[in-house]
Amino acid sequence: MKKSKKNKLPLAKDSLGRELVELSVFEDASFLSPFSPLKKQIISRDVADVIESQLKVSKPKNPLHIEINCKPLPDTTKQKYALAIKNYYNNEIVDLNRTISHHIISSIILAVISIVVLVLQFTLIVNLNSNILSEIFYIIAWVFMWEAVDIFFLQRQMLSIKKARYKKIVEAKISFVEEDNQKV
Repeated sequence: MKKSKKNKLPLAKDSLGRELVELSVFEDASFLSPFSPLKKQIISRDVADVIESQLKVSKPKNPLHIEINCKPLPDTTKQKYALAIKNYYNNEIVDLNRTISHHIISSIILAVISIVVLVLQFTLIVNLNSNILSEIFYIIAWVFMWEAVDIFFLQRQMLSIKKARYKKIVEAKISFVEEDNQKV
């Protein structure tokens, strides 16, 4: 029996062909995180979750337009909200860069350990003719190498996709639609 693929609906497009993420803000007091520095405010985790959940079907290379539906706001507040979105995702990109660097270093270390263990395994075969110890070292080396490959090729790739998605948000056009449906 064939498994059917889930139908993922693509994001709507704006008039310029950018993918459109629509965000409704009913209570603007919860838009900004209460725990952000004053000079570099960020959005709350709830707002980030809503944005990210809509981007799961998005392709990282398509340009993005975030449209925030809200009550009338002063221009300074709109600028503050747009900057808070960019600040939040810039912080996420910095964190992902650190994690990716850590993954690269970890995978290199694990690969080196695997090679050292394989050399030990080979010397056990040649010098001691110990098949049991040789097999134990072979299994240990294989586990270390597999972990290095997993981290470097699989986990790092997933983080790179997430980073591309966050860059897309940072570069997004952010507009506000007030309750009277006039774009600002």
